[in-house]
Amino acid sequence: MDAQPPAVPLECCVASAESALAAERGGARCLELCDNLGEGGTTPSAGMLRTVVARVGIPVRVLIRPRGGDFVWSADELEVQLQDVDAARDAGAAGVVVGALQPDGQLDGAATRALVLRARGGGGGGGGQRALSVTFHRAIDMCRDPLECLRALLAIEGIDRVLSSGGAATAPQGASMLAEMQAELQRGGHQLALMAGGGVAEDNAAALVRDTGVAMVHGTLRVKVDGAMLWRKEGVTMGSSSAEEEFARRVTSAERVAAVVAALAES
Repeated sequence: MDAQPPAVPLECCVASAESALAAERGGARCLELCDNLGEGGTTPSAGMLRTVVARVGIPVRVLIRPRGGDFVWSADELEVQLQDVDAARDAGAAGVVVGALQPDGQLDGAATRALVLRARGGGGGGGGQRALSVTFHRAIDMCRDPLECLRALLAIEGIDRVLSSGGAATAPQGASMLAEMQAELQRGGHQLALMAGGGVAEDNAAALVRDTGVAMVHGTLRVKVDGAMLWRKEGVTMGSSSAEEEFARRVTSAERVAAVVAALAES
């Protein structure tokens, strides 16, 4: 199932060691490790992070997000994230994925700068520490104007890439904005990489790259699998909407990852 790395690499978003290993087998070039994908992702546990870093041979980038909901952080929530950046470094992560907005829908430059500085080894985390790569996540898709937000991010030194659906529900729906964002980067000769994410699948990844010119793509590429528990108590759930959902889980499919990798190689 191993494939040659495509010109446009795939980052796979995973929430378990099982999914991380499947993504690697399928040919993903790197991982974004999260928890609670049903809420858009939150920071994974220390145990999950250390296990995944130890088990895979591709870079692991950690989502730094203390809760679901919006991206407006209190002082305490920002401090939690700064500590989580340090924990990600200590666990061997290659990078972190961060983002912050103001209540009016503009970029929170101060909070973003603090997170980027900490990831790069400064800002109270101790001088001389190993620098982590930095991705600004899909908070950009919840702002007033993704293109304006991208320009503001370019003024913050230390951000390597931006993950975006072009301000739409999915990247294919936001392809025109993604193309504008990519053109903005090319006009300025910027090194920041634009990564398309949101609804990326086997049947649209290649066209998405052709239509937008993005440098990377990002997807979960999961399938539903039945749980291993044979005894299934009726009438009681731990929060799922149905008994069927209670005993099922969604994991990354190595086959789906490989199909997207193959499509990208041909794009």
